[in-house]
Amino acid sequence: MNIEYKNYVIAQSQSDRFHLQKKVLRKKKDDETEYEVLDDMAYDVKLDSAINFIIHEELSEKKETVTLKEFLNEFKREKEELMKVLN
Repeated sequence: MNIEYKNYVIAQSQSDRFHLQKKVLRKKKDDETEYEVLDDMAYDVKLDSAINFIIHEELSEKKETVTLKEFLNEFKREKEELMKVLN
């Protein structure tokens, strides 16, 4: 079974393990047409680890400097948002 969230795919592998992939757009070299691929982010991880990978990836896209407290608040907010979607 696969779980989709934003541009991520969490695919079940063995028992309680998952593979995490991110959807990205690529351009063909010859004609510049775009196509979607799945980039591997993590193999054979537990669901909570896959969720943490997604949160860290989402936060790393924000190019700003914040305090540790602000980072932890953002991390908590992102995790709550993701858990609402999964529940």
